[in-house]
Amino acid sequence: LEPVLEELREKMVINSEETKAKLVPMVEAIRAKLTEGLEDLTIMVAPYAEEYRDQLGKAAEDSREK
Repeated sequence: LEPVLEELREKMVINSEETKAKLVPMVEAIRAKLTEGLEDLTIMVAPYAEEYRDQLGKAAEDSREK
């Protein structure tokens, strides 16, 4: 039974390494696409974020004055 278990363990290690080797490029490609999309989104919302910050600042000043 011991040799069979050892053989199975070796196959599992090999299979996990093969799976990892196949998955890593896919995960990296997905990460790159998500990063690119996030950068594009950040650029798109930047003007609105600044306007929103200004509105919040004005609202905070108005509430302090009351």
